Amino acid sequence: MPRPLARDALGLGLRTRHYRELHEPWPELQYFEIISENFLSDAEGPRYHLDRVRERYPIVLHGVGLNLLGSEPPSNHYLDRVAALAELVDAPFVTDHLCWTGSHGLSHHDLLPVPYLPELVELAAERARQVQQHLGRPFGLENLSSYVEFAASSMTE
Repeated sequence: MPRPLARDALGLGLRTRHYRELHEPWPELQYFEIISENFLSDAEGPRYHLDRVRERYPIVLHGVGLNLLGSEPPSNHYLDRVAALAELVDAPFVTDHLCWTGSHGLSHHDLLPVPYLPELVELAAERARQVQQHLGRPFGLENLSSYVEFAASSMTE
């Protein structure tokens, strides 16, 4: 099991626009967060930078494509790829968003909100449990920014 981070650890999101400035001097941080989907392929460029960073810092994964509340459960193929990446970087945990991102095999490439309903709480909890079990490490969920409220919502955020 990967080593945990301190509760007050200070991290930064690793983004491609940071690659040039990142290496000299190395920032005084406890970890970097990566967008999982940016590193699911074996492309040499992203992996080169990831390898350099993970030599010095723990890496946590934050996804944008899980589709936790989609009409179908999260894809085992996708989860296998995220699990392999988490294993590669020895991620202490993985996170994604409490939303849906696609339907019927199509990705909308956006984080889409859902109404706040008790039955979706149960669905989210069950699917999150399955994801965590599949990944073999702690899994967390992030709420979306809410700009509107669904008329069908029977709960608050």
